[in-house]
Amino acid sequence: MLPDEPTRVLFVPSRAGAVQSALREVTRLGRDYAPVCVESVQQARELMMDREPRFIVVGAGDWTPCEEARREFPQAELILVGERTEVPQVELAVRLRAVALIRTPCEAAAFRDVFQRVSPMPALQGTCRGLLTAEILAMYCQTGADGALYLHRSSDGASGCIHVEGGQPTHAAAGALVGPEAVQEMLQWSDVDSRWIPGRSCPARTIIGRWEALMTIPKVVLAEEPVLPLAIPQVIEKLVRLAQTPDILGAFLLKNGEVVTGRCLPNLDERVLGRTLSRLANVQFDIEGIDGETAGDEVQATLGSVRLVVDSLGPREFRYQVGVVVRQASPVCKSLRRLLRQIDRSFQRSMNRELRALADQLAVVA
Repeated sequence: MLPDEPTRVLFVPSRAGAVQSALREVTRLGRDYAPVCVESVQQARELMMDREPRFIVVGAGDWTPCEEARREFPQAELILVGERTEVPQVELAVRLRAVALIRTPCEAAAFRDVFQRVSPMPALQGTCRGLLTAEILAMYCQTGADGALYLHRSSDGASGCIHVEGGQPTHAAAGALVGPEAVQEMLQWSDVDSRWIPGRSCPARTIIGRWEALMTIPKVVLAEEPVLPLAIPQVIEKLVRLAQTPDILGAFLLKNGEVVTGRCLPNLDERVLGRTLSRLANVQFDIEGIDGETAGDEVQATLGSVRLVVDSLGPREFRYQVGVVVRQASPVCKSLRRLLRQIDRSFQRSMNRELRALADQLAVVA
């Protein structure tokens, strides 16, 4: 290919809805890419003769064209597209050595990222002996990657995948488990073969919150340890509802000054908000250390039209906080403290119930 010659992108079969959607988006990328549409892989071979296209975009809904494309053009880079991108489609992408799996409809940027190799660490794959699954997932999350981490356990053939967008897990499936439960299950697998398939492939959002909250594998709670985490699901549920309130731009749960989970509007940078709220959370801890009388008072900061609020949650010794991002001078600002106090009271009640239940269990054992 000459230096100024556009990159050839083969689309097959062109009648497939997902392939047509992909074609429209690639066309928007301009003259750097030359789409070639064919109805079958055989027609593509006749058209290309002895040449090989750089990329082949093929619909993942019908496996036959995918397998034919890989067999006929072994050196081309295969991109699978489809409206369904669940575990079977991820497994197909792994088996055919596809460079990407993209869910349609999508944006042109999804293909540009693949064409320009924006996805980090595409070669990090293989058998994960000596490397925890959580460490592999963390690597992709920390680099802000888009893609799917496919895991296959050799001992019993179990498999699953974790979809990541912008460095945040958005969906996971393993057998009958989905969402955070599937992630927690796969994090405990050992002797796992892993493959990373780049591309924006998330089929559904079943995970809300930051990836750090998924990295902790549940452990047995000792009798002398507080059972505070058992009360957290109710708090997260209320934070999700709070984040859906008009003029509330985001709501987060923090522990020890670090964001555990939360959500914000898609047009906001969640990582920047998380860092800012973390700084405010540590300011609150510093003030408590200087003046104990102000312990529990909220800390606020105003950035343009946005107000950030961090307030303590539950007993001070547990060091939980709630962080809220709200539109400045909006009606909800007047009732925000009341809403936060409601979350705090719900947290206290849930914690007390769990503590009583644990005490009853210990009494029965004794």
